[in-house]
Amino acid sequence: MADLTPQAIVRAQDRLLVLLGNSPDGRAPLVASMLKRDSGEAMSYWFQLVVSVGIVTL
Repeated sequence: MADLTPQAIVRAQDRLLVLLGNSPDGRAPLVASMLKRDSGEAMSYWFQLVVSVGIVTL
């Protein structure tokens, strides 16, 4: 059975980062950029949602 300790998960994430062309040291800025939301993105999401509800209603 697989080892699911936090250390094993971090090691697996590090290997995946390297395979995707990033380094484990670059994890913090990468996660921060993923969690940062731009207000334009939120407006785009709501616009797409309203348009899709309109299409489904028709």
